[in-house]
Amino acid sequence: MGTDSQDKNTYYPLSEEELLREKLSGMTVNERLVETQQLNAFAEAKRNKDVKVIRKILESIFVDEESIKKILSGSCS
Repeated sequence: MGTDSQDKNTYYPLSEEELLREKLSGMTVNERLVETQQLNAFAEAKRNKDVKVIRKILESIFVDEESIKKILSGSCS
């Protein structure tokens, strides 16, 4: 008996980040903002054209870099 067979059957629980990423996958940005209760903070950051806060919020909900750039170009112009 080797450890290979044990490794194949070992359960590794997901981290909180992995669980959140899985939960948010398939959602729109707005749905993600609502789900994570960040919609108001995001709207305020947009009003203030606070690029750093907008980026931080979007990264926290796993928005890809290309989409973040598009959102920033539309939000802060």
